[in-house]
Amino acid sequence: MVQKKQSQTKSKKSPKKDYAKSAKAKAIKTPSRKTKSKKLSPWLLLLLLIPVALTFFLINNYQNKKLSRVSNQVTIEQGTDVFPAEISVSEAYTMYSNGAFMLDVREPHEWRDGHIPGATLIPLEELVFAYQTLPDSEPIVVVCRSGNRSAQARDFLKTVGFTQVTSMAGGMNDWKAAGFDWVMGD
Repeated sequence: MVQKKQSQTKSKKSPKKDYAKSAKAKAIKTPSRKTKSKKLSPWLLLLLLIPVALTFFLINNYQNKKLSRVSNQVTIEQGTDVFPAEISVSEAYTMYSNGAFMLDVREPHEWRDGHIPGATLIPLEELVFAYQTLPDSEPIVVVCRSGNRSAQARDFLKTVGFTQVTSMAGGMNDWKAAGFDWVMGD
């Protein structure tokens, strides 16, 4: 009887079961493909972010160099006249009547819907490239639809050296409401 128990015990330990146990042990020690891909994803993300960050850095560096090349000629010629940051529509009309340069920073479709006669259209997004075409010896009144974009344009122009620049509060909405001259089309 004792011999039967030993033979039964031997039959329970078959080589197949030992192989299965060792395979399970290896599986625990060896990372699966899913685990490997999770470890690679931060590296892949980093590799994708490096070119984006480099591009952003280069664009900012280029723009800063471009702005640093602006001469102080505008500031010297205009002197130290201090213009208010923002003026009313009636004050803008007075300056317009006295020959101030009217700069409209709206989009072309807004311009066609109505603008100040004799004004110059340079959309806000293009101003960074076209500000050098503006007169540096006369006052500039910046106009938009309601006054927000004109304030941004005024701040930019002051940054690059223009001192005789102001923004019209209320924009073309208030200009038209006040009954001042305006024309449609190009």
